[in-house]
Amino acid sequence: MKATKFFTLSIYLIIFCAISTNAQKLPAVQEGGVRASLNVKIDGKLSDWKGGFKAYSKSTGLYYTIANDDSFIYFSLMVSDPVIQKKVLKGGLSVNLKNSNKNVVVDLPLLSEQQSGQIATTINSLIEAKEALKKDTLISLANRQLSAALKEIGVKGITGINTPTISVFNNHGIKYWMELNSSGALVCEVAIKLSHLSDNTVLPFSLSYEVKSNGILNKTKVIMLDGSEAPPDAGMVVIGSSVNGKTSDVQFLNSDTSFKGVYPVILK
Repeated sequence: MKATKFFTLSIYLIIFCAISTNAQKLPAVQEGGVRASLNVKIDGKLSDWKGGFKAYSKSTGLYYTIANDDSFIYFSLMVSDPVIQKKVLKGGLSVNLKNSNKNVVVDLPLLSEQQSGQIATTINSLIEAKEALKKDTLISLANRQLSAALKEIGVKGITGINTPTISVFNNHGIKYWMELNSSGALVCEVAIKLSHLSDNTVLPFSLSYEVKSNGILNKTKVIMLDGSEAPPDAGMVVIGSSVNGKTSDVQFLNSDTSFKGVYPVILK
């Protein structure tokens, strides 16, 4: 039994080290455009994305790739740190795209405090789990919780959408999904129709983008990642993970962090 536990822990340590090493090799901002694979599915899985991630944002803890085909621009995002995963679930992500005369913002996921807290509790259990079988069971549970909670997308700046939110299952050419992969990393995929960023006659040749990880304080009270409310004098609070090489703290969790750049659209 001890040998089995040691082997399981060793496998996860190897995976974590491989992810950390890869992050050190990636640029902070994606260089150039990427032509998307045929028939990309927005399902929270990375099987459609070849060649690995193109950039790693140290300020947000997000790996990412941006790609496009002739109809959509796609974002593939991944966060492996459980602390930052729970920040994303509680505070949400904002994807902002601009060209000369258009500015589209998509906010996700839109979860209630109860929903994000429930998933955060499952992630806490996943951190503590030792056996591979239990980890797999908890990953499946978290994905069922996500599937039940992902109902709406926040949208701004799109002609014809006059409500602040729309259904995840919509006809407006805006798609997203997220789930934990087999290693326990949180993967999020987003697709936005390129025509939303054009004048309907000429598709944009480049787009300015910003992806923001919203601070928890902007959405709720100051919340610790075990689901409890932080005391007024919390100050620096150790929560057992590492962000940017330093112990995570309340300030990071409750502050906006982002990465930005210019993406050159590749058309046939």
